[in-house]
Amino acid sequence: MPHISNQEFVTKVFEATVANKIDWQPTALGGEFTATYAGKWALAVSSTLSHLTDREEPIFDYSLSLRNAAGEIILYIDDSDDERIARLHELARRRALKVDEAIADFLKELDEDIPF
Repeated sequence: MPHISNQEFVTKVFEATVANKIDWQPTALGGEFTATYAGKWALAVSSTLSHLTDREEPIFDYSLSLRNAAGEIILYIDDSDDERIARLHELARRRALKVDEAIADFLKELDEDIPF
């Protein structure tokens, strides 16, 4: 059986997300997005508040996990292992919340309301 590094796994998930091949969905937990496959795999990318800075700016921790059909976490990677996890979280959030479609709709309405 081949050994797949965490970095290889993150690369594949990141590339599939960019290519819009992963159907990320929001969960009931704020800051978490998930995608399921074939009824036996579940990906989740999450953000949790780590702490506030001296200027009360929030610092978040990000993680990516893969669960099997039994719900067991078989792979867990956080942003201290791979800094791309934070960017992956933002991509998943935009896909799950359909941010680009919402922005396009807003801009269309904005253009229609501007009398020139």
